[in-house]
Amino acid sequence: GHPEHQRVGLAKIGLPPLQLVYSLERANVVVAVDADPLGLEGDAVRNALLISGGLVMLTITSGKLALLVLLGVPFVVAPVWLLGKRVRRLSRDSQDRVADTSGLAGETLNAIQAVQAFTLEALQSERYGDAVSASFDAAVRRIDEKARRARFVACISQFCRSQLMCFAPVEAWPKLHVVHCGVTPDRYRV
Repeated sequence: GHPEHQRVGLAKIGLPPLQLVYSLERANVVVAVDADPLGLEGDAVRNALLISGGLVMLTITSGKLALLVLLGVPFVVAPVWLLGKRVRRLSRDSQDRVADTSGLAGETLNAIQAVQAFTLEALQSERYGDAVSASFDAAVRRIDEKARRARFVACISQFCRSQLMCFAPVEAWPKLHVVHCGVTPDRYRV
């Protein structure tokens, strides 16, 4: 029927006009594609809270050990900070690929009638699949680099602990632990 008749008919039964429904559906799909699939936001805040809490607890336990830890921090942080440049570049690349995927989805959904009119569904589906694959590959490269950095930090942390043991009295050794900033799956198993 006529678009005006559709609008009036939909309004009578309490539904929004079809154009609005199509618009909302497109917006929901694009928003879903824009969402960060890895949920890595907030790492800096979480790590800052863990570090500050750990330092407070260590200072309460032993001020001397806290001072030694603070002296060792630059030797851990400097190499990690220098290696962070690569992770930032990989993060930017990953975000760009997600933006490409979102843009392609929005472009295709906004022109869905033309895509269907020219029977380009298969082509658009393939393009979208390629964009999603590129986005996933970029995210995997970024996560691999972050894992390499984490292994490096763990190695440095164990080394710093062993060096700290050289200066700490033997009775303080049981208090020296490397605190892992992250989720330990074994801790949450039922």
